[in-house]
Amino acid sequence: MKYTAINIGPVIKTISLARRPRELWAASYLFSYLMRCIIDQVPTDECVVIAPIYDQDSDKKVGLYPDRLFLRHNEGVDDIKPNDILERAWGAFNEKLYLTKDYFNLMHLTLDIDSAKDSIAIGDLNKKLDLLELCVYASNTHKDGKDSLETVMSLITERKNSELFKVAFGQKHMQMETLAEIAATQLNKESYSNEWEEFAGKCVLETLDEDPYSPLKSLSEYKSYHRYFCVVQADGDNMGSTITSEHISDGVVKSISEALWRYGLEANSLISEFGGRPIYAGGDDLLFIAPVVGKNGTNIFDLAAEIEKKFQPVVDVVPEDVLSELGKIPSLSFGISISYYKSPLYEALESARDCLFDIAKKGNIKHKVAWSLKKHSGETFEAVYSKSDSGLDKAFMNLIRNTVDGQTVSVLSHKIKANWELLQKCISSTHRLNAFFKTTLDAPNDSPYFNAVKDLIKHLDSAVEIDDLSETLYTLLRTAKFIKGEDTKDE
Repeated sequence: MKYTAINIGPVIKTISLARRPRELWAASYLFSYLMRCIIDQVPTDECVVIAPIYDQDSDKKVGLYPDRLFLRHNEGVDDIKPNDILERAWGAFNEKLYLTKDYFNLMHLTLDIDSAKDSIAIGDLNKKLDLLELCVYASNTHKDGKDSLETVMSLITERKNSELFKVAFGQKHMQMETLAEIAATQLNKESYSNEWEEFAGKCVLETLDEDPYSPLKSLSEYKSYHRYFCVVQADGDNMGSTITSEHISDGVVKSISEALWRYGLEANSLISEFGGRPIYAGGDDLLFIAPVVGKNGTNIFDLAAEIEKKFQPVVDVVPEDVLSELGKIPSLSFGISISYYKSPLYEALESARDCLFDIAKKGNIKHKVAWSLKKHSGETFEAVYSKSDSGLDKAFMNLIRNTVDGQTVSVLSHKIKANWELLQKCISSTHRLNAFFKTTLDAPNDSPYFNAVKDLIKHLDSAVEIDDLSETLYTLLRTAKFIKGEDTKDE
């Protein structure tokens, strides 16, 4: 049986050039739209699209298509002519966007797979495409001397007359949120309409010379976190080994693809409702910008938990016997970068990527959330824990809900650091732990906040793959305080 794969790029290189949310969206959407054009040109009488799932009527406002396409040739079809597919697709793509082809990496590969199994074919094709991606097939200079990178950047950075906006939204002019607007979206409500209009007007100028937040500072709901934005990247754990397993049938491969498609659509809706800007939601990959606290008052960790629930149906379509053979269950890991609104977007993007791939997805245990909170003061807090430890996850969320006002958290955090050796001797005993909190920390036993801290400490003590327990606890305490909006002086 013959299989063909098509790969497009350079995705990472392009999105790393973005400096604003609309540019990041545009850089990502550019490739999703190109893949959409390619799928449109696939001769369905000659082959079957294995992945990704294609829905012509789907939401066009966010990138839903990944950078790889997998096709299975119909019986008796030897060559589907991928070059012809790409040429027709480029014609349709360029008819709308007027770009030079030189910038793009368009690669294809056809293999004859003896096993005639979709899962095996995808695995083999992925390995070879990974090698091909090491080769640079595109240049930055067109044959007529025109700089291809310049042409792409001109499209990505366009504010008021964007052909890409027209493709996605049906209009060339669209005001996409700035980082400051995303960060403060919780305050975009009718009761603050005048203040918000003035704030948004300052943001549109896209200058950092003056403080756009001055109209919002007098609002009773204004918090320091309204000046911070989150870049979140999520990725499925063990999905590659699952979908390429020899134990998995073609029907299950199709079911996984369909479930991933629904997951992308549902995650996109959750992010938008929260007040974030979805950048990419294709396959098991997710990238978005969001406020620390959303429109409904829930926080970024609440949103991650809701997104994770939407991923569960992807796991549910894999038969239990297959999961047993694999010895591992697909899950979702998150990398979250929380940055001041003036921070360079590319730095936040890189930080989120590092949190995900260099921390959350490292080690034997997956299903983690890793984050970096970089304060305007220069202070940085970093932590990671496994969401598989439901007790620890619940304890942290409970801590956020019960975090108190004032300087209590800061004092507590520093006292715990100063008395860490003594605390370690008390963790195993509830009586000793209560005594430590009462005597050393002056904490009342009936305080919901201090009880939440104790519960968190107990779960941290039994957690695995946490290198520095004291630093992790300190970061969790400070992160919870930050999300409650108590650091009003540190903006």
